[in-house]
Amino acid sequence: MSPQCCWVIAGLGKEWPFETFPEYMQTLENIGVGINVGALIGHTPTRLYVMGDASTEREATPEEVKQMREIVRDALKAGAIGFATSKASTHIGAGGKPVPSRLANYKDEILEIVKVIGEEKQGIIQSTIGTDVLHDQFSRSAEINAAGARVFPQVSPRSLSFDMNMKAPFLFESMEAFKPVSAADIEGCKKLYADPEFRANFKAEVLTGKFVVLGG
Repeated sequence: MSPQCCWVIAGLGKEWPFETFPEYMQTLENIGVGINVGALIGHTPTRLYVMGDASTEREATPEEVKQMREIVRDALKAGAIGFATSKASTHIGAGGKPVPSRLANYKDEILEIVKVIGEEKQGIIQSTIGTDVLHDQFSRSAEINAAGARVFPQVSPRSLSFDMNMKAPFLFESMEAFKPVSAADIEGCKKLYADPEFRANFKAEVLTGKFVVLGG
């Protein structure tokens, strides 16, 4: 059992005794659920499972991608409804580092993994997009449809609204000025917010016009 999974199991408790996705599905079956459940196999935990701490530092090797493909394949066979990934700059993980999926090369890793869905002839793909993924998805979907297939990319027709506070400043975390905030604890955040240099950098970055927050 990997160290990462030991940590997860310790955090969840003995009522959730699973390491793999098939074991997770069996756990759901054993405890029962009050509503219908459709579970996606996540790119970030899959990447962390295969690569460990390196998952937040670098691209995957071909062998690591191969391992991830087989984990996703096993998950689909166990009942996963598809595969989920993220390239969104707002998705920040522990210590202010990007979540593991953000380090994935789109062509050599993400596309190689999702080919498993085609090979198994089942499943959907959910992606919290970065600009590179969005452009590629729509252009590629148009090409596939032109060739005679039926592909329907989906996006939300509604704008998103957020409730947040400065303990967890999600909307600002993609800003360069907020990188030290993402890596700090509560007391560290207080010190940063009180620092004139931090406040000046924050204001300067907002005034560039590259970052806009719409309020109502």
